[in-house]
Amino acid sequence: MSGDMERIREALQFIDASDRDRWVSMGMAIKSELGDTGFDMWEAWSLQADSFNDKDARDVWKSIRAVGKVTIGTLFYEARANGWRDDSRRWKPTPEELTERRRMAAERALREETEIARERAATASKAAAILQAATEANADHPYLERKRVSPVASLREIDAGAAAAILGYAPKSGGELLTGRLLVVPVKRGDGLSTLELIDGDKRKAALAGRGSKVGGYWATESLPDDDGAGLTLLIGEGVATVLSASAATGHPAIAALSSGNLPAVAKAMRERYPAAALVILADLVKATGEPDFHASEAARAVSGQLAIPDFGGERLDGATDFNDLAALRGMEAVKTAVATATVAIFATDDRREQPQPLDESTLTDDELRLLGALRAIPKGACSGKHPAEDVIGWGLRHNDSGIKESVGLALAVEWDRINPGYNTAAGVFRGSDPNYSATKPVTSASIFDLAKQHGWKGEIPWRQPQPLTAKVESEPYPLDALPDSIRAVVEEVTGFVKAPIPMVASSALAALSLAIQAHADAKRAEKLHGPVGLFLLTIADSGERKSTCDGFFTKAIRDYEEAQAEAAKPALKDYKADSEAWDAKRNGIKEKIRQLAKEQKPTAGMELALRDLEHTKPEPPRIPRLLYADATPEALAYGLARQWPSGGVVSAEAGIVFGSHGMGKDSVMRNLSLLNQLWDGNSLTIDRRTTESFTVRGARLTVALQVQEPTLREFFT
Repeated sequence: MSGDMERIREALQFIDASDRDRWVSMGMAIKSELGDTGFDMWEAWSLQADSFNDKDARDVWKSIRAVGKVTIGTLFYEARANGWRDDSRRWKPTPEELTERRRMAAERALREETEIARERAATASKAAAILQAATEANADHPYLERKRVSPVASLREIDAGAAAAILGYAPKSGGELLTGRLLVVPVKRGDGLSTLELIDGDKRKAALAGRGSKVGGYWATESLPDDDGAGLTLLIGEGVATVLSASAATGHPAIAALSSGNLPAVAKAMRERYPAAALVILADLVKATGEPDFHASEAARAVSGQLAIPDFGGERLDGATDFNDLAALRGMEAVKTAVATATVAIFATDDRREQPQPLDESTLTDDELRLLGALRAIPKGACSGKHPAEDVIGWGLRHNDSGIKESVGLALAVEWDRINPGYNTAAGVFRGSDPNYSATKPVTSASIFDLAKQHGWKGEIPWRQPQPLTAKVESEPYPLDALPDSIRAVVEEVTGFVKAPIPMVASSALAALSLAIQAHADAKRAEKLHGPVGLFLLTIADSGERKSTCDGFFTKAIRDYEEAQAEAAKPALKDYKADSEAWDAKRNGIKEKIRQLAKEQKPTAGMELALRDLEHTKPEPPRIPRLLYADATPEALAYGLARQWPSGGVVSAEAGIVFGSHGMGKDSVMRNLSLLNQLWDGNSLTIDRRTTESFTVRGARLTVALQVQEPTLREFFT
C-alpha cells in the first residue's frame, strides 16, 4: 500500500490543483482507491492552489462516495497527459524538478489553448464571410416552410455551392452533403460571432468545423437588450424551429442553444448576463419516453428558471417532441399556454438537499405502485376540505405513519408534479413538512387514497412500465496505461499531432496491430481453448473528428506493403496469364479433337485421358497479399480470403459504406453478419453456389475496424 501511495503522490505533482472540476475529480479518484485514508494526501496536494479552503475541502471529501465512477486510472491518465512517466522508480521530486514540470505543463496547456484559439478564430472568420455573402432568408425557404415558421432578421440563406467555395469543403451531416438553399444561423458566444449552423431543405444540419466553436454558443430571434433584464422574459430552447414557434406565440425573445447538451451552458450565460430576467427553458420531450429532456431540467434548476413542457394532450403522435410540433398539431395558443404555465424549477442545486432519483417503477413494491395509481387519478386543483392536492400529497407521502421511504416519497411527489405542472408543487410541500407531525388525524397515505377515490379511482394498481432495452452508460477515461509502452507512446504522439480523441486514435492503432499480427499468432486462453487474435472494433465519432487521418497514420505501412507486393508480383502475373492462355489453348484443342473423333465414330479414350491429365496441370494464380477491404460484400470478402490471401481486414473511416451496402439490407443482413462472425472465429466455411464457383475458407483471419457517425448507426439499427 505504501508503494501505491507513493506512486499516487508522485503522479499528483504533475497535476494542477487550481481547476475546481479537476480538483474534485482527483479527490474522487483518491478516495476510490484509498478510502478516507487518502484525505491527507489530497489535502496536501490541494494546498498548492491559491483558492484552497480547509472547510470546503472537508465538505467536498465527505460528499464523495468511496465507490464511484471516477477511479485512480483517471488520476494517472491526467498525470501522464502532463508529463508524468510511470517507470516504477519512486523518489521525491526536488523543488527545481517540480518547477520544471509545472513549466512544461503550463507550456503544453498554452500551446493547446493557442491552437484552439487559432481554430476558433479561423472558424469565426469563415462564418463572417458566409454571413456577408448570404442574403436575407425568404419565407419560401424549404426548411421554414416544412416547419411552418416565418423568417426573422437574424436568419440568412446561401446556396450550398457558394458556402462550400468559401469554406474550402462541402458541409455534411451524417456523411450526407447539404444541398440547395442553406439556411444560415449565426451562432454567438458572448457578443461575438463564433460559428454558423447550416440547414438545408431536408433538415440536414451542420456546424462549421472548429473545436469548441459551438459550445456555449446560441442564436437569438432578435437583438437582446443591454440592461440587467428587469421585466424581460427570455425563452431558451434547443432548435431554431422550436424557439421561432415559441417566440411567435408569446411575443417574447428566444434563443436556441442548438443542442440539448448545450442548454445548461447557455442558460447559465444568460443568467449571468440578465440577473433580473425571467428565464423559461423550453423542454423537448424524449421521443422514447415522453419525458422532458434531462438537459432542459438541469438548465432550469441551474438558473432558478422555469421549465415549459409541451402538452400534446391524450396520445402523443410518434415523433412529436417539441414546441414546433405542438404549434403544428395544436396551434399557437397551446404553445402560449404551455409557456405561461411553466413550472418553477423544483430543485435547487444545493448539494445539502437530497436530490430525487428518477422514478423507477420496476423497483416499487405493490403498495407503492398502488399509491402511484392513486396519485395519477388526482387532478391539479383537487382539494380535500380546505387543503389543496399539493399539500395532501406532500404531507401524506412525508409522514412517518405512511411507512414510505423518503426517497420513494420524494420521487412520487415529483412524478405527480410532472403530470400536473404548476407553481405550487407537492415536492416543495414534501421537503418542507415534518414527518413526525402530530395531530388527531394526521394527513397520511390514507388521505391520498381517499382523495383519489373522490376522483374516480377504484383501487386499481397500474401496470409496471416496460424496462427500456437501451441504457445510458457514462463514459470513462480511456485506459491508456493498459497499453504497452511503445504503443502508448505512438498513440500519445499521434493524438498530439492530429488533435483527435484518444479512444479513436487508440482504436486505429489496435486495428492496424490486429491486422498485422493475426496471421502469425493465435491466443491460447486455456488448455484446448485457443483462437484468432483478430479484433472487431466499432468507433462512433462526429464529423470532423479526423477519422480518416487517424486510420491513415496506422495503416500506411500496410498499404505500402500491399503496393510493394503487387509490384513484385507483376512478373508472376504475366507468367500466369501466359500459362493460362497456353493451357486454355491445349484444353480447347483436346476438346475439339474429341468432338471430331466422336463425329467420325472413332475411339476418344486417348483424348479423354489427355484431357483428364491436362486438368491436373491447370495453372494456379499467384497469391498476392490483399489485406485491406473497404467496400466489399461479406461474400466477396470470404472469396478473397479463400482464393487470394487468407488474412484481411475491413477497415473504413466512413462505415456508412458498409452499413448502407446491399449486403446489409433487411433480407440479407442476418446471414451476412453471421458469415462475418464465423470468419472472425477462424471457422472453416463452405459457400456453395449453383451458377458460380463454390469455395471453402479455411484458416482465415479477419479484423474489422469501422468508424461511423451516430446518426448513421442509429439508422442502421432501426
